[in-house]
Amino acid sequence: MLRRMNIFRKVLLIIIMLLVPILFLYTYLYNTSTQVIKDEIKSSSLNKLQFLMSQVELTLNQLSMLAVIVSRDPGVKNYGLSPDAATTLDQVKQETAILDSLILQSASNSWINNLTVYYPHLNKTISTDYFISASDLQGKPFSQDWSHERRTTGRASRDVFVRHALEPGIAYSDADKANYAIEVEFSDENLVNMLNQFKHDDKGHSFLYYKGYNPIAGRFADEAKVQRIVEYLDSEPLSEIGNAVVAVGDDSYLVNYVRSRSLDWYFVDYVALKQIWRPVISSRNLFYFSLAMLLTLSVFAAFLLYRNVQMPIRKLIKSTEMVAEGQYVIRLQTGNSKDFDLLFSRFNDMAARIQKLIEHVYEEKLRTREASLKQLQSQINPHFLYNSLFFIKNMAAIGDHDAVIAMSLNLGEYYRYSTRLDQSMASVGEEMQLIGNYLLIQNLRLKRLKYKLDIPEEMLELRLPRLLIQPLVENAIVHGVELKQGEAVVNVTGFREGVQYRIVVEDNGPGMEEGPLQQLVSSLDKKESDAIGCGLWNVHQRLLHLYGTDAGLRISRSGLGGLRVEALWTVDDREEER
Repeated sequence: MLRRMNIFRKVLLIIIMLLVPILFLYTYLYNTSTQVIKDEIKSSSLNKLQFLMSQVELTLNQLSMLAVIVSRDPGVKNYGLSPDAATTLDQVKQETAILDSLILQSASNSWINNLTVYYPHLNKTISTDYFISASDLQGKPFSQDWSHERRTTGRASRDVFVRHALEPGIAYSDADKANYAIEVEFSDENLVNMLNQFKHDDKGHSFLYYKGYNPIAGRFADEAKVQRIVEYLDSEPLSEIGNAVVAVGDDSYLVNYVRSRSLDWYFVDYVALKQIWRPVISSRNLFYFSLAMLLTLSVFAAFLLYRNVQMPIRKLIKSTEMVAEGQYVIRLQTGNSKDFDLLFSRFNDMAARIQKLIEHVYEEKLRTREASLKQLQSQINPHFLYNSLFFIKNMAAIGDHDAVIAMSLNLGEYYRYSTRLDQSMASVGEEMQLIGNYLLIQNLRLKRLKYKLDIPEEMLELRLPRLLIQPLVENAIVHGVELKQGEAVVNVTGFREGVQYRIVVEDNGPGMEEGPLQQLVSSLDKKESDAIGCGLWNVHQRLLHLYGTDAGLRISRSGLGGLRVEALWTVDDREEER
């Protein structure tokens, strides 16, 4: 499963490696385009703002020229020069002529404005604003520059910009010494109207700003946003022209500003970046969505390819490996992949045929092994029988009837057990009874023989092949202790370690040198052996046949001095229960 996932991850990695460069390239192009757009927006906004300012400046210059034109008017100059000589009718005619001139000059400008002539020494005003009086201008400072003030005429108040022209020009320091003063005034409404025409289709608005004064904004401007931008402008040193990004709530606004030289106020324009970037962001999100969809479809296509092609191939490879390991019962399920159903069906037919062939060969091999085991079993008995019969003959010759009886009884029990060929398996307890008979017979022959049987109670009911341990004991006596002078010792001990069982046969015979011992050990795995350990070879082969390659004999030197032969086999829980 892990290997399959690794294959899928490799396919996914290839897809990602193909899409990542596209993503990086688009991100680079997007950032570059965004920067270009930002620069263009700043430049465009500043250009528009400068255009607005130039229009205002042009109108202001025209208004400024009105003051100069009026100051050069002969009627304005001559009014009040001979007040004592002039009749009241002449004075009214002069005032009317001056007022007509003022009205004409005021109407020549597109902005709504008022022109006023003030004669300080006469305390007299002539103005297009019928509500203004000499007292409104008396003692008021006059300036050649535009200034902003709140003017109350009658019951109404309004914010206006005003500038003055005095005759003579040196009278600015003391207006009472002037022959007359020309005042040009226009309302903030003129600027408001221009700002309304200049608005950015709900993307942003413009207003006029001067630190310490209320901003002059269009009717559609958001007062809260304007106030937040004004707070920012109040906190920053402003140059003649500039821009900044100001956060207003959750949105950001691009703010551009240009200072008017005539008014000394700043024309400020603000545009919502979210509105500007909305098409760009929509395009970016559409690209990312398309890329995500492409990645998803690629992953889905890779998954389909993996499931419909790679997985069936992997199943076929794994099943082939299992057949190679000997698991011939494996079958592939058809119906999941139409393209591979025919191949899976042919594989199942091949596996079934191989299984039948293997089972047939295995049955033949079992029959051959069974015949071989019976032949091996029949080869065990004659040597012992000859020796026992010769013992009975010798004991009878010398008249030792007790030895003859004991030998005959134990020999009968021994052969009654060993000649029962109807059952190939016996319990460990039965095998130990046979070994007891065999060792007692050998004790009758060798009075110096001492033996001990020590098998755990839990092993006595364990099933194993008949006559499996007896050849080991016989080998210990015939090739071990029988060749030694003095006391002969043979011990038979049982051990259990989990599902592994061992029966150890040890003797105190002369043993073997290292070289012959290694030859004996290596001869156990040969096909057939006629050496001294032929009985050992038979037992070893029987264990291998019945219990597999982990079973068999282990031969080494014994602590008693002779050889130590271990019969080792493994029985799982199910076999043990049987």
